[in-house]
Amino acid sequence: MDVSGYPTNLGTTFLAAVTDALPAAFDAMPVHRLRQNGAVIIGKTNMHELGAGTTGLNVHYGTPRNPHDTSRYTGGSSSGSAAAVAAGFVPIAIGADGGGSIRIPASLCGVVGLKPTFSRVPGHLHLPENTTTKHHKFELVWTVGHLGPIGASVDDVALAYWAIAGTDKISQPAVHFHGYNRFEDLSDLRVGYFEKFNEHSEPAIAKTVQQMIQRFSTRGAVVKPITIPHLDAIQKAHLVSIISEMATSLDVFWEHHSDEIGPEVRINLSMGRKLTARDLIAAQKVRSYAVKVMAELFGEVDVIVMPGTGVTAPVISPDSHDVGVSDVELATKIMRFSFLANLCGLPSIVVPVNYDESNMPISIQITASHWNEHILFRMGKAAEANRLQPLRQPKRSFSLLKAQQGN
Repeated sequence: MDVSGYPTNLGTTFLAAVTDALPAAFDAMPVHRLRQNGAVIIGKTNMHELGAGTTGLNVHYGTPRNPHDTSRYTGGSSSGSAAAVAAGFVPIAIGADGGGSIRIPASLCGVVGLKPTFSRVPGHLHLPENTTTKHHKFELVWTVGHLGPIGASVDDVALAYWAIAGTDKISQPAVHFHGYNRFEDLSDLRVGYFEKFNEHSEPAIAKTVQQMIQRFSTRGAVVKPITIPHLDAIQKAHLVSIISEMATSLDVFWEHHSDEIGPEVRINLSMGRKLTARDLIAAQKVRSYAVKVMAELFGEVDVIVMPGTGVTAPVISPDSHDVGVSDVELATKIMRFSFLANLCGLPSIVVPVNYDESNMPISIQITASHWNEHILFRMGKAAEANRLQPLRQPKRSFSLLKAQQGN
């Protein structure tokens, strides 16, 4: 995302130079809107190269560390954003989410992350009225990518969402926060729970989701068992869609710069380059089916509750710093519960509610139908009020308030 005065490299060593973003001349719209509302932009953070991975690892600039345990990954791809919030450096950061890249690092770092409805937060550049030259924003993915906030609490994320959401490009419902503080009584909400899908996570995570479902029930929510059919096919459709779009975006740079891309990401992009038009069309057929299934489900429930990730933050392997890690099994576990919202454009929020035996955060994920972020905030507030364990300060953290008091 472009921030005026900073290079836009997307975790690479070359992209800013070849896209005339060294540095970026203008702010992306979310950055512009934050500035308009008084936010002080202090910089940009590291990320998984080209967003093409789930750990947050970057062989070029170093791998961000999880503030709860610096031997573990933050999750990716918005790794630096989540780590900065978890460590207390900033109250809010902006991330991008094509397959969980806001929600995964937020989950693994124990902070709140929101992927809004598709197109709810615009990513185009803010160009002053007197701009005479043409400026184009580089886009990595078009149909699964979302921008959204990461924050220390639901309140912080809601505030950032209020500042950056809404667009003048297309017609969409107005941003609102109806029912925001009605989180103690959930009797008017129907909560969907897919038990067999929940069991695809680690036992501690699956148990956490079960216990949170029970707590929502005690607050009056009507819990309804649901089934989402053909999830494996839907996951493959998302994978085909996102790596096809990434490979297409980077095709113009491939001949001269592919050897500058880390091995793990190069493998992922090479797979995308092997896909055919038939593959992409087949994926879109599955996508249409998934959108239809989810629309029908949201006629029966208001939200669906599931794990944020299938595992807690993994340990960083010692040999990963030079060549990266290509671990399909681990990547699948990390993003097992995030792809559906991306492929269908649904809003989804993750909220930390528990810890595992290694004191690593466990989050639940709450998904709603299009434009219903206000319900997510209400449920997120209920999750915060009914946590299984209180929030813990990360081992590596910094208090802005204490620093100010010290001055």
